[in-house]
Amino acid sequence: PTLFGQKFMGPMEGHYPLIPKEFVHYDLHAWFKDNPNGVFSPTNPTVKCSKAEFPMLEKPTKMMPGPM
Repeated sequence: PTLFGQKFMGPMEGHYPLIPKEFVHYDLHAWFKDNPNGVFSPTNPTVKCSKAEFPMLEKPTKMMPGPM
């Protein structure tokens, strides 16, 4: 799928521990805060979450074969 000319990433596993790995889905990130990596980058190095209850993993989510 696409939105505003941007392709969604996916299909991919869920983002454990937030989303179970079995929840296969597509992602499109859009940042409202300035992002040196671009508005549609999956991550923003200028955003910090000091009160997160779990560590954010620095590895990508597993992509799944084919369309959902």
